[in-house]
Amino acid sequence: MKSLLTSAIIIVLLVFIAWPYSNLYFLNEALMSNDDAEMSKWIDLKSVQIQYKQDLNNNINSSIPGGTNAFTSFLKDGMKSLGDAGVENGINNQWIRNLFLNIKQKDQAPESLFDRMAFAFFEDMNQFQVRLGELGKSPTHFIMQRQDKIWRVTKIFN
Repeated sequence: MKSLLTSAIIIVLLVFIAWPYSNLYFLNEALMSNDDAEMSKWIDLKSVQIQYKQDLNNNINSSIPGGTNAFTSFLKDGMKSLGDAGVENGINNQWIRNLFLNIKQKDQAPESLFDRMAFAFFEDMNQFQVRLGELGKSPTHFIMQRQDKIWRVTKIFN
C-alpha cells in the first residue's frame, strides 16, 4: 500500500513538472503555424501589455526630472498617453511571435521556440520562466503563469 501511494505521488509530481513543457509545445505550434486564435489561448496579451505599460511609466517617471510643476506633469501625462497607445497598438500576438521566433525580416523563416530555448523551469508552483537565447547575448525571458488549467505567457523581458 505504501509503495502504491509513493508511486502515485511520484506520477502526479512528474505530470505537474511536465505540464508547462507540454503547454510550451502547444505555444510553439501556434507560433510556428501563425495561428492568431491559437496564440491567444497561450498568450495573455492584456497581462503582457500591462507589464510593458508599467515598465514604460517607470522609465518616464525616472527620466523626467523635476517636481510636480504643471509643465513636468503635462510632459509625463502626454508621454504616458502616447506610450500606452503605442503598447496597445504595437504589442500584439504578431509582435510576440516575431520576438519569440527571432523573426527580424518579413520573409525570414522562423526558428522554433525549442531551438532558441536556453532555460526553462519553475520559479514557483504557479510561475514558469523561459529564456530564449544565451545570457550576455540579449536573451528574451518570458514568464508563464498557471491560469485555470493551462500555463499562459504573462510577462516578457528583453
